[in-house]
Amino acid sequence: MSHLFLKPDAAAFGRLFSPTKARGLEEFTGLYARDNRVDSLGAIMRLDDTLAFEMGGRMVIRLRPTNEADRWVPERASNDSVTFRREDGRVTGLTLRRGERIDVAVRFRPDASLPTVDEN
Repeated sequence: MSHLFLKPDAAAFGRLFSPTKARGLEEFTGLYARDNRVDSLGAIMRLDDTLAFEMGGRMVIRLRPTNEADRWVPERASNDSVTFRREDGRVTGLTLRRGERIDVAVRFRPDASLPTVDEN
């Protein structure tokens, strides 16, 4: 009986078990806020081939996908999570779980009466 030995390829192995690669990461990126308040803004951004959560200018936390389609966990705190909420297939908000604390945020929508950059 012969055996086939392959050199391990960590990147290829990781792609096999990355549940969100089929979907683009851009659908998750953007600003999120509790009650659409500017003082409670956080940002989900793309960082290399994954997502990161920037919490109000205080820190950036790298996220990794889970087996649940819209649930991500911080790399160093896997008991916490960010779960994205959808309406009609579009990401409209998120739920952030940190220990016993649960925060719900919506995609930030600026006040429509404010001038745009082009109007100034």
